[in-house]
Amino acid sequence: MKIAYFDLFCGLSGDITLGALVDAGLPLADLKKGLAKLPLKGYSLSSRRVMKHAISATKVDVTIAGQRQKPHSHEHHDHHHDHDHDHDHPHDHGHEHTHAPDKGHAHTSLKEILALIRKSGLPAEVKASATDCFIRLGKVEGAIHGLSPMKVSFHEVGAVDSIVDIVGSCLGLHLLGIEEVYCSRVPIAHGEIQTRHGRLPNPGPAAMGLLRGFPLMSVDIDREILTPTGAALLATFVREPGVFPDMTLSAIGWGAGEWDLPQRANVARILIGEKASSEESDSIALIETNLDNASGELVGYLFDKLFAAVAVDVYTTAIQMKKSRPGVKISVLVPPSKRSAVEEVLLRETPTFGVRRVLMERTKLDRQETKV
Repeated sequence: MKIAYFDLFCGLSGDITLGALVDAGLPLADLKKGLAKLPLKGYSLSSRRVMKHAISATKVDVTIAGQRQKPHSHEHHDHHHDHDHDHDHPHDHGHEHTHAPDKGHAHTSLKEILALIRKSGLPAEVKASATDCFIRLGKVEGAIHGLSPMKVSFHEVGAVDSIVDIVGSCLGLHLLGIEEVYCSRVPIAHGEIQTRHGRLPNPGPAAMGLLRGFPLMSVDIDREILTPTGAALLATFVREPGVFPDMTLSAIGWGAGEWDLPQRANVARILIGEKASSEESDSIALIETNLDNASGELVGYLFDKLFAAVAVDVYTTAIQMKKSRPGVKISVLVPPSKRSAVEEVLLRETPTFGVRRVLMERTKLDRQETKV
């Protein structure tokens, strides 16, 4: 099994993630080709070599049509941020959460972003992980601002940038064949950030809200080194935060951000290799719902939709429901990071009012397919 470990030396953002993946061997041409399956226009993707404290790293830039290239590409979702300390370079932070669209500025809702991903020609696994990532962002933003997740919106420019960063990162992990992701402790900077809603602590509330369950460590940096996109990617993919897995190393990638810091290089390192075990344990989510008014045709249709949403297994059980009505229980096994996509299928495609879920541990043999 191919796995990846993110060494979060100086935080994480969308561009740093893409840079690390490209530096580790992901062809930029393949990334562009895959992203072309998104019905999204008005941007270009490029990469360049940069030096950070004598470390040669890859910087991936997302350039929006009609916009000058961002001198600082750390993306924002919940607010338009300006830091309260002086910098020797300007900011152009395109990502912005808003309660009501400003006059003269287009905004893209979370619902629209999810529809765009759903309509794309991307692999089902990439759709599922990107959907889960944006849903996590929507939930944490909604909780912060007292909104329904689907009412969270992004400034048009910021939305394009974040879609490319998130979908591109999900696609990159898929193209590299990475099945499990681990990470180091997450470095937390200090200071304050000035937002449209006033001063807030660094990291911002959205980024911090996504890190429940992650071990954190303090670093002597007063810049925003962890962005909502970076935190959302960690929350979506990382199986065991703070754990270095046993692995046989095959590739190393350095992804660069825009900051030039005196304390440390603004980079993250990805280590890719084969998991060193013939027997492994992992977590699996069991999602179930009971139906007493579903036809056999609907059940068969559900199997196709659920497997397309990256279900590991789907099975049914004949049950007897209230008033002795015959029914069927739909059970779905799915990786925890992909459960949102499965729940969406069950809630959208069946007459059920809700689903149940439970997280379970399992042990499985490492196996390979061989032609004979």
